[in-house]
Parts: sequence; C-alpha cells; structure tokens
Amino acid sequence: MGRMSIEELLRRYAAGERDFASVELSDKDLGGVDLCGADLSGTTISFLEIANLRGTNLRNARLADANLDGADLTGANLRGADLRDATLRGANLTDADLRGANLFETDLRRANLTYANLEGVNLEKVVFCDTLMPDGLIRNDCC
Repeated sequence: MGRMSIEELLRRYAAGERDFASVELSDKDLGGVDLCGADLSGTTISFLEIANLRGTNLRNARLADANLDGADLTGANLRGADLRDATLRGANLTDADLRGANLFETDLRRANLTYANLEGVNLEKVVFCDTLMPDGLIRNDCC
C-alpha cells in the first residue's frame, strides 16, 4: 500500500475502510487513536523512530507480521488482536490489555509487559529475552 499519513489513514478508516495491510505510516504519533478491527498486518510503524501508540484502541485489529519495534503501547487496547509473527522488540506494553490476543511466534525481546493483562493469550513460541513480565520478573527463554 506504500507510505501514508495518519490523517489519510484516519479519513479512510472513518469512511469505513479497514484494510491497511503493509502500509508504512509516515506519522509516528497514533496515541489515543481508534483503529478497532483495522487490518494493519505487515505494517511498519516504528520506521526509524519510536512510535507513540499510547492508549490506542487496536481491539480485534490484525497486526500479523507488523513491525512495532520500540513502540510505546502503554495502556493500549489490544484485546483480541492478531499479533502473530509481529516484532515488538523493546516495545512498552505497560498496562496494555492483551486479553485473548494471539501472540504466536511474536518477538517480545526486551519488551516491557508490566501490569499488562495476558488473560487467555496464546504465548506459544513467543520469543522472550530480557522481557519484563506483568509480575515484574524478567523472562529469558532465549538462552
């Protein structure tokens, strides 16, 4: 789909479009935006800069194969989101709602999951390396 501004994405989303697969977002500030049910699979959001996704509603969004390295997802609603094969290296998921999300083969190296809700989450084959878990313990399955 190519490069797109957040304004263009939000305009299309408001018009009912939900397929934004493989888009490269030029704006890194998506804090508080409602993208419930959007298909952002293969999307690059962290391109060169850390993305702000604080409080963003990504409930039931498709983020499979997305690059969210270093993204700030503090307090984000990722309930039921499809994050299969996504990379979230160094992402901040503090207080994120991940209930029912699919994290199959997701890369969570150096991610911060402090107080994140992981109820009903598929953690099969997730990469944990220096990952700060909801209980405050560091998980290292990479050794």
